[in-house]
Amino acid sequence: AMDEFAQFIKSTGKQHEACKEAAIVFAMSFSRNFKAANINILKCSLECVKTIIEACGAGPRMVSTITTSLLPKVLFSSVYPG
Repeated sequence: AMDEFAQFIKSTGKQHEACKEAAIVFAMSFSRNFKAANINILKCSLECVKTIIEACGAGPRMVSTITTSLLPKVLFSSVYPG
């Protein structure tokens, strides 16, 4: 379902630019703010957020929210690689 959602945003993102923040919040909630234990759910959610940002852009508030959610993952993976 998330892949179809990402494809929809990719093809019609410019027409629905007003919904970009809601779409990002939906994608983040799908993976519990990027804390999902299932790697497939996490990858799918990240891909969806990436697609939304590429198609519609993102404001400073959403970028801050995304960064804050991803930072613990990045720090953990740099401390414990593999």
